[in-house]
Amino acid sequence: MQSMLTSLNAHSCPSLVRVGGPDDRIGIQQALDLGAYGVMIPTVRTPGDAQKAVLATFFPPLGSRSIAFPISPQLGRPVAEFLESANDETLLILQIETKESMDHLEEIVNMEGVDAVFIGPFDLSYALGLFDKYGYPGGLASHELRDASQRVAKECKKANVAAGSFAAGVDGAAVLVKEGFTLLAAGTDVGLLGTAAKVEAERLRGLRTNG
Repeated sequence: MQSMLTSLNAHSCPSLVRVGGPDDRIGIQQALDLGAYGVMIPTVRTPGDAQKAVLATFFPPLGSRSIAFPISPQLGRPVAEFLESANDETLLILQIETKESMDHLEEIVNMEGVDAVFIGPFDLSYALGLFDKYGYPGGLASHELRDASQRVAKECKKANVAAGSFAAGVDGAAVLVKEGFTLLAAGTDVGLLGTAAKVEAERLRGLRTNG
């Protein structure tokens, strides 16, 4: 992780690290100290979980993050100058992926320090019993999941917090953008590599056929 973050920072490319969860204080501290632009916290179920994430992510007075001579100040700024602006420059994203998190959605998105919430559609649809009701991938296309998604977008807009979600490609992202989502993941590393490999394989087969 250190090598990747250092390389990204050297090219002025913001980086996010998904840590173990709201109780992973060490993981949050390590990612930020190594120069991550922000952290994504999975399995945030309650306002208490959200508060743990805020405390671990930010320096006082907003949080209780330890000052451990992070890498970021070494990228051209004195430590004192870094600390003065660090909280404003750190992004905190909380993942909404359980029924409990939906029950506490308004409290979570209005927690001071939360910049964005990100839906985990697979986990959320499973937690809501939609895989049992509709099977897979039917649960992902259910009206219940879409209703939950739209509710997240609505609450985020009211709280001035970015709404995020995983989208099934560009077409799926286009739908979510219309619903108010601004933080989107439109693929996975494995999926993107697989798609690129398939395209190249088809091109190579075409050469053989044409020959």
